[in-house]
Amino acid sequence: MSKRPVILYCNGTGSNYEKTPETATYLKRAASYGFVCMTNTDQNTGTGASMDAGMSVLIKFNAKQGHKFYKKLNLDKVGLAGHSQGATCCINLASKGNYENSKHYKAIYACSLPTPQLAASPFQNCPYDASRVSIPALLLSGSGTTDANFICPLETSTIPAIKNIKSDVYAARMTGVEHADSIYKTHPYMIAWFDYKLCGNSAAGKAFIGKSPELKKNKNWQDYKRKIYLKKAALGKVTPAAKSFKIS
Repeated sequence: MSKRPVILYCNGTGSNYEKTPETATYLKRAASYGFVCMTNTDQNTGTGASMDAGMSVLIKFNAKQGHKFYKKLNLDKVGLAGHSQGATCCINLASKGNYENSKHYKAIYACSLPTPQLAASPFQNCPYDASRVSIPALLLSGSGTTDANFICPLETSTIPAIKNIKSDVYAARMTGVEHADSIYKTHPYMIAWFDYKLCGNSAAGKAFIGKSPELKKNKNWQDYKRKIYLKKAALGKVTPAAKSFKIS
């Protein structure tokens, strides 16, 4: 059996898979596509500390001879997924300098990412800095009142994150969906995103990229946005040749 890609799922404020059994439904669906999925019982995952500890345990299991995960996990293909405060958790896990395990993370699915102001408030107490993230991200949310006006408005959450993340970013809002339902309505795109970014499935990638991505043309979605991140070019050397020169 080939090594399996991994999804770490971070839940929202005051929630976990025990309190919201629906979580197991979509993680099992992701597992049916070949992903190993991990979540935890922490009801305040925003800083990333509890999920980072869980990742450390997975690494140990993968290296422990005789364990059922022994050499079964592809630790070079780990995706971060989360809803609400869990989306904040993803940003903090991937942020440069926060955790040693960040080197394993290759893509983010952040659903209903709270504004930096809300994340830093006493209510959540898990500030984040999207400019320290340099892996591809999919930012989805709802356009209902709770997401659009309070938790993750376009102008104060999504657009700044798109601007600050130092990698490719795709974003869209599901029309009419409220904050509490956004993860349940959008999770098929989480699976497609990781199937594309971690497993190289170009068919799944058509939901996000190309001349007519599904997120852009689907009538159930609005405000599709994308940023293709280009690193600054650096001049290496100029090599002279007969009547020409070569620039690296």
